[in-house]
Amino acid sequence: DGTLRKRIDRKMTDYYVQKTEELDARINALKQEQERAIESGDTQAGLQAFERLNENSRLRDVLETEKLFYALRADLEDGIEQFISAYEWATANYRISFRSMLWEEMQHFEARFGEIEDFRIGIRGAQHLLDVGNAATAKEKGLEILEYAASDEERIETLVHLGNCALRLGQPIQAREFYARGQRICEEQDLHGWLAVVETGLGLAYRSSGDWDEAAHHYRQSVSVCERFGGSPQHLASALNNYGYVLGLRGRYEIAITLCEQALSLRQDLNLLRAVGISYSTLGELYRYQQRYDRAFECYDQALRIFEGQDDWEWLAVVYQEQAIAQAYAGELDRAWANIHKALELCERYNIRALPWALNRAGRIALMRGEYNQSEQFLRRGVREARDAGDVWFLLATTVELMESRYARYQEKRDLDVTDLRREFRELAATVEAYEREGYGFRDLFGRTRRTLGHVEYDLGNYGPALEYYKEAYSRIASGYYGSHGLHKFPEELEELGRRVDALPPEEAIRWCDELRTSWTEEREFASLIGFCATHKHKAQQRRQTEAA
Repeated sequence: DGTLRKRIDRKMTDYYVQKTEELDARINALKQEQERAIESGDTQAGLQAFERLNENSRLRDVLETEKLFYALRADLEDGIEQFISAYEWATANYRISFRSMLWEEMQHFEARFGEIEDFRIGIRGAQHLLDVGNAATAKEKGLEILEYAASDEERIETLVHLGNCALRLGQPIQAREFYARGQRICEEQDLHGWLAVVETGLGLAYRSSGDWDEAAHHYRQSVSVCERFGGSPQHLASALNNYGYVLGLRGRYEIAITLCEQALSLRQDLNLLRAVGISYSTLGELYRYQQRYDRAFECYDQALRIFEGQDDWEWLAVVYQEQAIAQAYAGELDRAWANIHKALELCERYNIRALPWALNRAGRIALMRGEYNQSEQFLRRGVREARDAGDVWFLLATTVELMESRYARYQEKRDLDVTDLRREFRELAATVEAYEREGYGFRDLFGRTRRTLGHVEYDLGNYGPALEYYKEAYSRIASGYYGSHGLHKFPEELEELGRRVDALPPEEAIRWCDELRTSWTEEREFASLIGFCATHKHKAQQRRQTEAA
C-alpha cells in the first residue's frame, strides 16, 4: 500500500534536512570569516572565503532541491508548501538560478507522477517563465490557469500576470485590458490589497504606451489605496517611486523628487537594499532631466555602490548607461563613451532587456561626439533589439533618434542625397505612424518625426508640405515632452524653426506665422508657440518694410 515507500521518503527528507543544517552552519562560519578578513584588510583571505561561501551556497541549493522530491512523495501537501516557501525565499533574495532548479524539480516530479493542478504551483511556474524571458509561453500558461482559477483573488493574480506578459511582449494596450478586468473584480469585491497592485499595473501599462497623465493617475490611485487601506509598505514605496518618475517625465520635477525621496526613505527603513539602489537610480534620472547634473551624479554613485556591493550586474547595466548619458549632456564625452561601452557589455551578459536602452544612448553619445557612422550603427541595432524585446517606447524613440542622427550628418557633412534621405525617412516614419494610429500616446516622438520630415521638405524647397508637417510637429512636442527632450529642449527646437522662418521671403514668413498660430491655438493654447509666432511675424514685417523702403 506504499507505507514502506513513504517511510523511506520521510527518512530521505530527514537526511536532507540534517545535511542542509550542517551546510547552514558552515555558511554562517564562512560569512564571519569573510567579515573578519575584510575588517583586517586581508584581501586574499576574503576572496578565498567568498569562493568557499559561493561553493557551499550552490551545494545547499542542490540539496534543497533534491529534498523537495522526497518531500513531495512523502506528503504531497507538505511538499507543495515547502516548494512555495523555498520559491518565495529565492524570489525575495533574487536567487533566480535556485528558483529555476526548484521549478525544474517540480516539473520532473509531475512528469513521473502526474500533473498537480494546484493554482499556487501553476501561477509561480508561469511567473518564473516570464522572469527568465519566456513571455509567450508564460502568457499561454496564464491563460490556462485562468480557466481553473477558483477564487476572485486567484483570477486577479492571473490577470495581473497576463498583463505583465503582454507588457513584456510589447502589447501595452492589451495589458491595460487585462489589468482593467482585474480592477473591476477588485472594486466589486472590495479587494483593496489587490487593487493597489492592479493600479500600479495600469500605471505601467499607460506609461509603456506613452500616456503619461493617465499613468500618473493610476500610480496616484495605487498610493491612495495603500494609504487608506494599509497596503504593504514595500508596495507603497514602489508606487511612490513610480508616481514620482512619471511626474518627472511630465516636467513636474520638484514634486517628483519629493515623492521619490519618500520612497527612498521608506525603503531604507525596511532595509530593502536593492530597492534603495533603484530609488537612487530614479532620483538620478530626475535630476538629469532637470539638468542638475551634480546631484544626478551623486545619486548614480550611491546606486553603483549598492549594486557593486551586491554583485547586481543586472542593475549595474542600467545605472552605467544612465550615468553615461548624463555625462554626455554635461559635456564629459570621454567618460560617457567609456561608461556606455561598459553598460553595453553588461547588458549583453546580464540584462538583455536593457540592451535596447543602452544602444539608444550609445547612438546619442556617438552623435554628440560627431561619430556619425557609429551613431547610425548603434541606433539601427537598437531598433532591431527593441523590436525583438517588444519594447515599444525604445523602438519608437530609437527610430526617431536614427532619423535625427542621419539628418544631423546630412547637415554637417552633406555626403547624403536629400531626395534619398526623404525616401528613407518616410519608410522610418511609417513605423512610428503605425503606432500612432493604434492609439499610442508618444506625442513627443510623433511630433519629432514630423519635424524631421518637415526639415527635409524645407531643404528641398517644398514649403507647402514642410509647413503642414511643422503645424502638427511642434504642438505634439510641446504637449508630449518628456525627460531630456522636455522643457529645456523645446526652446532650442523653436529657435531652429525660427531660423527657417526668418530665411523665407517676408510675405511667405508672415503667412507661415499666421497659419502656424491658427493651427496651434485650435488644439491648445501654448504660450511659447504663440510667442514664437508673434516674434517672427514682427521680424518678417520689419523686413518687408525695409525692403519696401
